Amino acid sequence: AASQADLAAIEDAAAIAVTADNIDLNAATYTASSGSLTLSGDVDLDLNGGTVALTTTDQALTVTGTINDDAAGDSALTLTTGTGTVDLQGDAGATRALGAFTLASASQADLADVTAASLAITADNIDLNDTTYTATTGGVTFTGAVDLDAGAVTTTVDSSAGNGAIVFTSTIDDAASDTALSLDAGTGTVTTGGAIGGTSGIGTFTVSAASQADLAAIEDAAAIAVTADNIDL
Repeated sequence: AASQADLAAIEDAAAIAVTADNIDLNAATYTASSGSLTLSGDVDLDLNGGTVALTTTDQALTVTGTINDDAAGDSALTLTTGTGTVDLQGDAGATRALGAFTLASASQADLADVTAASLAITADNIDLNDTTYTATTGGVTFTGAVDLDAGAVTTTVDSSAGNGAIVFTSTIDDAASDTALSLDAGTGTVTTGGAIGGTSGIGTFTVSAASQADLAAIEDAAAIAVTADNIDL
């Protein structure tokens, strides 16, 4: 336990478990070689530019608090767990947006709100547990099956600030069938590569703006509203 933890690189530790009210990651590399990586507390990315990489080998990676950059968009964040899991329990970038946010690999990803320069998320299953997934300059890509788990609210994926592409490579479902999904790409493109609501229906599906919308089947949504210069069904 500590009130403040300032950490240089952890190049290779069997496992990493840090508990502090505030945790400053001041370097690029934090690697757990055989066990889990857990940061219990609010995290600041204090590397001057570059990428902060949190890595496990097929083990769990958990952050219980928020994650913010020391200066908006200054430091990128990459999470890699192989066949392990990623659980971000607090918002990422809500106070100061992150640079590029990359989840390179996981079997299961549980994500609270994420605001970053761009979002690239790859996992076998991706649970969106909150309402806001925003790219401030680039695009948003979800590679893997997505579940909307925020409850009776609207989950918004927004890349309009930089007119970046929004891409879902696989299915989108909602176990409770109560979460709406809204996509805003500005003059960027929207692509849904897998069926929406094929296993469990979602709330209202909205594309509020795009130059091009390429849509796979929408098997079950409460309502559908798509606005784009061109819409491919």
